[in-house]
Amino acid sequence: FVAARDIIYQAGSLVSDFLYQEQTSHDQITRVLCKWNPPSDSVYKINVAVQWRSLTSSGGFGIVIRDSSGSVIATMCDTSSQLGDELQLFAFAIRKSLWLAKEMDCHSLIVEGDCSALLGSLKTLGPCLAYYGTLVDEIKELSSLFLHTIFNTIPRSCNLVSFSLAKESFSFSSCKVWITVCPGFLSTAVHSDLL
Repeated sequence: FVAARDIIYQAGSLVSDFLYQEQTSHDQITRVLCKWNPPSDSVYKINVAVQWRSLTSSGGFGIVIRDSSGSVIATMCDTSSQLGDELQLFAFAIRKSLWLAKEMDCHSLIVEGDCSALLGSLKTLGPCLAYYGTLVDEIKELSSLFLHTIFNTIPRSCNLVSFSLAKESFSFSSCKVWITVCPGFLSTAVHSDLL
């Protein structure tokens, strides 16, 4: 006997996997046209990515905060099996990224990722009525602590550093944070972003 909720989550995961495959195909076409762009002076750019594993209902996320010169000022990665789906993990990661930015004394932010449904919800006024609405409302409240916060949807091909970090998160047993230093395994990717 399978509960209706489990069927819905499983169906959602399959749709998410399908859309990811579609996005991957599209990314291969746009990869040449898209690259990471630095923010303007005194603005910090936060790139967030998740790697979701449907079979285990678990995922990892990667967060990279960079300044206007492209220098990495902080990175974070972690995994979770406590959240219901990829979208909730993405919201959780954005919330974590805002806390990290606050700790790093950032004042103006551009937050980017490839989850258009969530990032679109963050641009609307009023409470979010979706099943992930509590996380959206928490993110909106956190973003009010900054002078400016802009949420942008970008293709995964423009977000390869944080996506690499999300994939790498599974190799750690706990949350990892690097402050003012880029993890060695990301150095090549960060450097190629700046070319």
